[in-house]
Amino acid sequence: RWISAALGRFTDLQSLDFAELLHLRGEYGVSELRLEEEDWLVGKTLGEAAIDNEGLLLLGLQCPGTNFIGAPGPDIEIHSGDTLILYGRVGRIRELDARRTGGEGDASHLEARQEHAATHDQERARAQR
Repeated sequence: RWISAALGRFTDLQSLDFAELLHLRGEYGVSELRLEEEDWLVGKTLGEAAIDNEGLLLLGLQCPGTNFIGAPGPDIEIHSGDTLILYGRVGRIRELDARRTGGEGDASHLEARQEHAATHDQERARAQR
């Protein structure tokens, strides 16, 4: 409450209820994902990983020993020990956390992309009714 008052008094910034804004209830959430050497994402750039095509939004990246990178670009390479801050369906984030490098991981990524495309199409059709 005092943060909202201070922001309103000293800045033009607004204090928002991010839980409400991001629909952080039910199946959506924000999670930290700490990466290990065998994780599917390790060694890829964010562009190669294309997790946005799975319905996940990367809010930020914390690299060990460096500063936080907010809204990192597609050329950033993902390393073991990095921590990703993700927004999306909690089940998809859990699946990504369990996904390991190799052919099975690649197949899981393709399946996740297809599921997201189908879900996205259904949500758009409902919104247009």
